[in-house]
Amino acid sequence: MDEIEIGNYSNAQVMATKYIGEILSNAELDARIQCYKEYQYYHDGIERRSDLTNEQKEEWKSTYTYKFIPITDSYGKVIGGEPWIEIGGPNYTRVVIPSYQGR
Repeated sequence: MDEIEIGNYSNAQVMATKYIGEILSNAELDARIQCYKEYQYYHDGIERRSDLTNEQKEEWKSTYTYKFIPITDSYGKVIGGEPWIEIGGPNYTRVVIPSYQGR
């Protein structure tokens, strides 16, 4: 924005292109997005269930909140993340999905 404000539009465009490339190739961001999508998938699935009471749904959601555990390389750089289903439980245990009791 500083470059745009001083009228240096070509430099602003170069910088924007550079930052877009960095965002698109950011392994940590990709891992966080994937982990959240996985969390949201199971969260929404519990919400849609008709065989669970509202209390059971609330208990499940409070037990299994969103967590992100990064995977790092030997230099400490984040190169990925643990799957949410594997670490979303208390003390980073596996998430338990209640078996479906169809009506």
